[in-house]
Amino acid sequence: MLAGCGSDKKETKSADGTAKTAGYAKDAKLKVWGSQEDQDMLKGIIEDFKADNPEAADWSIETAVVSAADAKNEVLKDPTVAADIFEFASDQIAELQSAGALYRITKNKDKIIADNVENSVDAATIDGEMYGYPNTSNSFFMYYDKSKYTEEEVKSLDTMLAKDLGAGVTNFSMDLDNGWYSSAFFFGAGCTLFGEDGTDPKQCDFNNEKGVLVGDYLLDLCTNPKVKNQDDALLLASFKEGKLGASLTGTWNAAALKEFLGDNFGVATVPAITLEDGTEVYFNSETKFRYPVKFEESERRVFLEGEAYFKVKRDERPFSVEMGGNRIEVLGTEFNARFYPDEDKQMTTLVSGKVKFISGKDESLELSPGEQAILTSKGKLIRKSVDVNLYTAWKDGNFVFRKQRLEEVLNTLARWYDVNVFYEDVSRKEVEFTGNIKRFERFEEILYLLRMTGDTDFEVKGKNIFVKCK
Repeated sequence: MLAGCGSDKKETKSADGTAKTAGYAKDAKLKVWGSQEDQDMLKGIIEDFKADNPEAADWSIETAVVSAADAKNEVLKDPTVAADIFEFASDQIAELQSAGALYRITKNKDKIIADNVENSVDAATIDGEMYGYPNTSNSFFMYYDKSKYTEEEVKSLDTMLAKDLGAGVTNFSMDLDNGWYSSAFFFGAGCTLFGEDGTDPKQCDFNNEKGVLVGDYLLDLCTNPKVKNQDDALLLASFKEGKLGASLTGTWNAAALKEFLGDNFGVATVPAITLEDGTEVYFNSETKFRYPVKFEESERRVFLEGEAYFKVKRDERPFSVEMGGNRIEVLGTEFNARFYPDEDKQMTTLVSGKVKFISGKDESLELSPGEQAILTSKGKLIRKSVDVNLYTAWKDGNFVFRKQRLEEVLNTLARWYDVNVFYEDVSRKEVEFTGNIKRFERFEEILYLLRMTGDTDFEVKGKNIFVKCK
């Protein structure tokens, strides 16, 4: 449970009617769970907590090793003996809350909401009540050894598995029996867990037609002799010994992998899928995408919220992308589509071929290569000639900015790195920035580059970035 203590200055009445002050118990006992790698950090946090709260100096606070992935199963075995404080993955919240194993978060709730991005707050909330403190927004990527694979080869897992890396070397690994990783394959195919809104623990459609295809694919991986089931410890050891070509793992392992691989450290750019008709789709961060297992005979239609790059296979059937009541129609082409509900415009950028952007008001624009359609929040449809690389470089693992307002630059970075941006000096929003940045650089290194461009400074406090003048 993620529990918070109340104020120690509340007045209560004793049995004889006299006033007394309610406070913390002097001999409280707490149990805290965390992963093996977090044990030292937890002990440090406990020491700091006792130093900041003298009334807790004599508390007995013990730690135990239970990872976020295993928290739900361990808690539900017997909530009465489970930890008082533990970390759990967001996909576990519905079952834990339904079982009554989580306390509502009430203390400092407004501040918690203000200090975290909307998606992380939503992940901790059920029916308007918060049941956990947003902690991290971990992502995973495919890390690879550049001495074994080229950038082109890692764009296709099939290509990677077909390659002979030599005796004793595994082509690919991942924690195959860890649902945090394997569920992503089902979500990518359009399946849902806990219903459409993620709150019904009895709903899961992983066994539908698309889910069965995903299951078969994962089974093929499990039986492939060039694939190994490896947790963090095993995959790190394999990379260190030069016995692994690539692995799907979390960002927390990135620093160790950089140390082991040195100049051969590689990160696959972005995830991509191939639709039933041969169309390739690449996804940017925080993107939702729905598509059918098999397209209809008369049309090919998909639904997008976020940002994606499309290489549409030429076909007699029109291909359309639905975006919040508006749509893009094409036959065979390459284009980038961007629609984030919290942004004030939608953008479609054409790389090759032809597309038609059609607004919800049935206004339309046909684009030629190098042109962009912009639909503003006021419903105005604009045509613009652009350098398409500025809007598609993310697909190849880069941020490219040309005389772009700092507010727009930081909004893009905040979405990728999951941080909050606050302006102590609002004039900083209008500062222009030009530069090329690798998407997998540490955020602190990117801020260092931004500091060098002028008189703007940044203060980092956890996941919050404060922008001010130097």
